[in-house]
Amino acid sequence: MLIKSIMRALIFGMAAMCMFLSLSISSFASDAVAIMETITRLQSDLKAFSSRQIETVDGLEFSVSVSDEHQLMQSQASFVLPTISFEFFSRELSTAANWCNVLLLHFNVKSCVYRSQEERTEIDLYFGRKYYQEPPEASKIKFNFKSLLVDQLTRIELTADSGPYGTSKFRYVLEAIPSEDGVFVVLQLSNHNGTAGRLVDLYLSTLGRSKMGFSAAGKTVFGKTNYVRGQLGAAERNVVRYMLALHVSLTAADVSFFERAKLWFEETEQFPKQLHEMSRNEYLKIKKREFRNQQLLQESVSRGVDYVWPSSVKQNDK
Repeated sequence: MLIKSIMRALIFGMAAMCMFLSLSISSFASDAVAIMETITRLQSDLKAFSSRQIETVDGLEFSVSVSDEHQLMQSQASFVLPTISFEFFSRELSTAANWCNVLLLHFNVKSCVYRSQEERTEIDLYFGRKYYQEPPEASKIKFNFKSLLVDQLTRIELTADSGPYGTSKFRYVLEAIPSEDGVFVVLQLSNHNGTAGRLVDLYLSTLGRSKMGFSAAGKTVFGKTNYVRGQLGAAERNVVRYMLALHVSLTAADVSFFERAKLWFEETEQFPKQLHEMSRNEYLKIKKREFRNQQLLQESVSRGVDYVWPSSVKQNDK
């Protein structure tokens, strides 16, 4: 039982790296000064964007950064979505339903359901191992979902006070402004690591020691670029995975989830040293089942009934 608990904590810790991101949206929305300051800051970030270490995938230019201070792990991806109108971007990302379909593309997200009561919207995210798991076998975190949509700014925030294995203070923050080429986006993820963080360090120093991030961290004695590793590298990998999920969800909004899953996998495979985890067929097989699980969960929530795992979902791998 102890070994099983440790493994569950380790799996959750790795998954929790994807949940990185204190300002209340409601107070923020009523403060015109704060809105203008945010727009000005993002415009300044956009001007400085081209001077950073830039990566490119399918026309998407992005830069990544990460920090770890006082057990607060923070990662950020800045990127420009070309040929996408700001109005379309804001409309697509203003609903929790669309966010659930974006988040589910990630290996470690097993399901995502939302519920709205009066002016409050919550999202339940189920995290687990990268291979197939049913939601009852995964770890659930309940997030508050808030959105701010104004003329020149879109801001989405998901927050959760606590998670399993000592993790806490989860935040996803997406901020975006229109640019000449499309939309400039900053995606920030953060959380406090507890026991899970220490187990992740153990994993990354042994089995995961070959995994790297995207930011340069000096040179080797042979003059080759070193890249961040450990928890910092894991944080960068996960914010890039979510960024790519946003990219394919917005550029291929008119196709099915399964088709977007194909596109997401193809984009991640352009960075095999950082993002490769499994074969294409295996990933698609898993996500097809997990998307069906998510639909069943959401139907139960929408009916306002307690979720009972239906036996019809328990399919055998073929």
